[in-house]
Amino acid sequence: KMIAVVTAILQAVSMSDNNKVAANKGDSAVGYLDLCSAWSAAKKASTAKLPDLPKTAAFEEIQQFNISLATEEWKTLIDGTPDNKGWDAIKASVKQKASEVDWSKEWPGWDSARKATKDNSDQWQKNNPRGFTDGHILELRALVNATADQAKSLNAELTRPLQSAGKSYQDRIQQLGKQAMCGATGSHVFEGQFCKDTTGTSDATKTTTCAKAKNGISIGMDIVCMCTANTHDKCATGASDYTGGSTTIKADAIKAFTNECPGAGAETELTTAINEALTAVRSAITWSSGSGAADLRIIGKAAGTSCAAATDWCVDYSDYYKKGRGFDQIPWVAHLLEIAKLYKEYTKHLAEKAVIKSQLEALRDRVRIEYTRARPETKLLPTQAQGKPTTTAESSSKQNVCDKHHASQDNCTKARCDYDATAADGKKCKPKAGTENTAAATGDGAAGGATTEK
Repeated sequence: KMIAVVTAILQAVSMSDNNKVAANKGDSAVGYLDLCSAWSAAKKASTAKLPDLPKTAAFEEIQQFNISLATEEWKTLIDGTPDNKGWDAIKASVKQKASEVDWSKEWPGWDSARKATKDNSDQWQKNNPRGFTDGHILELRALVNATADQAKSLNAELTRPLQSAGKSYQDRIQQLGKQAMCGATGSHVFEGQFCKDTTGTSDATKTTTCAKAKNGISIGMDIVCMCTANTHDKCATGASDYTGGSTTIKADAIKAFTNECPGAGAETELTTAINEALTAVRSAITWSSGSGAADLRIIGKAAGTSCAAATDWCVDYSDYYKKGRGFDQIPWVAHLLEIAKLYKEYTKHLAEKAVIKSQLEALRDRVRIEYTRARPETKLLPTQAQGKPTTTAESSSKQNVCDKHHASQDNCTKARCDYDATAADGKKCKPKAGTENTAAATGDGAAGGATTEK
């Protein structure tokens, strides 16, 4: 923000003197500060540490509930023996089909879940006391197993690395930051800890090193080209080697000029730093800022008809403003815009994964509630426990059939009922003895007709 304030003041001063040819100290100070803000944003990106992906142990915890409900045969298979443990030792015992999961990858998770739940005195059992009896295991096993399948898919999505162009978002952003600073190609690419700096020999001639075709490749060299001029410190950088100007590009010029850039606030978000810098640079690029450079898109100030001579202190971006093109086509600008785009994408994916994390933890909580929820024990119905007959749907139906034939012994017999002509209550046709409770001894439970209350 300090850069923005200083830039605004200098722009106001510079605009009133826009067409004067006289070389004055600080003529290109506005452009320098704006390019410095872009340099700071790119540098910030080059070391950016993105927020970690959300993590949760919810899936592993669901698998612990799952294995605790598994059959003893399955638990024994996982436990193995002291001399015969692990996937390689027991894989022949596990039947696999092409459509099934890859157990070689699944096995470590099952093994870990088993170890966490094996010992009944372990803290896991204390934290997750059973609220059910053996009679509920089949029902609960099915619920937990289905939930685990759902959680597995969510966990795979949660732990899937986020990538762009085959690299992590962080690596891509750092790479683009370095390319914006130093160029994606050319003589000054990022190497080690900094750009391959100027040598002061092979790249000393400004007309060659700062030719229009080389402008816009990197922020570092654009600053060097704009601020290297034959008289005065045109960018007001304060760099000691350039206080009286220089007709040639000296050794380590990128470091000399960028070291004098105002510092950017460390707390400023990356995308904010990029947006502010690009807004400032875009505004600083003018049609002309000198006597002979009309119709050129430049930043800084020109004394002649170009920006490549030692007597000029500007950078010419005209080639990037040809028909159908514009500011966004400047290579280092494109790098910064791509960084902002990637950062926005990453933030969006991060929010999506946070939702998945919440979904996984909700499934885990649901399983824990079902696992620890108290359920009634399996009991016999009171009438069965006392040995008394229990009216069933079948016995009631039989009684209704016989009731229709009190007036006819023949019809009563055909209905397979007993006929008692002397019945005092007048109900002469009655069900045969022994058929009243034929369903009372059926059912899944023990002791003839026990049911499981749920």
